Amino acid sequence: MLLAVFPANIHAARERLTIAGRPVEALLPRALLQIVPLAATIAVFVAGKE
Repeated sequence: MLLAVFPANIHAARERLTIAGRPVEALLPRALLQIVPLAATIAVFVAGKE
């Protein structure tokens, strides 16, 4: 799911879309914010394997 949303984030940032009249964040902050939950998911998955 996290990886499936990433292309939508790229599209929203490149097309300078708005949400409720407010511009979306630039691509770099959006990508960095997505890395955090992805890293946490991977960490939980790897810890569960041990």
